[in-house]
Amino acid sequence: MKPIRTVTILAFVFLLSISSGLGQTDTKISGDPNDAKLVTSDIQNFWRAYDLAKPENEVEVFDREYFANGSVGLKDFTRLRIKDANSLAATVKQLRKYYDSARASTLRIESMQPKIRASFYALKYLYPEAVFPDVYFLIGRTSSGGTTSGRALLIGAEMYGRTTNLPEDVLNDWLKQVLSPVENIPVIVAHELVHFQQKSPFNQRATLLGQSIHEGSADFIGELISGGNINEHLHGY
Repeated sequence: MKPIRTVTILAFVFLLSISSGLGQTDTKISGDPNDAKLVTSDIQNFWRAYDLAKPENEVEVFDREYFANGSVGLKDFTRLRIKDANSLAATVKQLRKYYDSARASTLRIESMQPKIRASFYALKYLYPEAVFPDVYFLIGRTSSGGTTSGRALLIGAEMYGRTTNLPEDVLNDWLKQVLSPVENIPVIVAHELVHFQQKSPFNQRATLLGQSIHEGSADFIGELISGGNINEHLHGY
């Protein structure tokens, strides 16, 4: 059997082993990779708020310019990861040097759409039953590089701002390890796209084996469709 066919079969078996129904919502998600929207408007809204915010009004400005104008993806990400304007403003104040350094990287994400969609086509080839939700790129509190909601993939763009000028003096040890260059954006989208196909009860991921299968399969298939994985440091370990 040819190696490429072996890999394709392995990927398909892996997907079957982790999926008990596609998607995570009753909302209809398309099976056509071309139907998924890749939405970056929240990034522009964030930086507009960032520029307008002053110490005396930063919470109000983030609330008005960022959250009030936000996409449905930002609403989901706020509920799941950001919490509120107070929490975001506090993080920005603490890590302003890092946000400054990451800005240019986040603005490059718009240009990565062809490479991102290529991994969608690859998953469709490997797994014809795959579904393709919209993808929203947000700016958060440096707490999550990516997650899923019932209707979308949610990518924390600020987590992909690692450059040669990284201001390590304002970062904790965890951030120093997990921050990635913006070139990894297609990789995290592929990883979360695989998670979106999964539908297993949370308690099945409460064990080491369950979590290893849940995350490991996303790494495995994500690398097949994008050419990389987001957990190189774990694989090295």
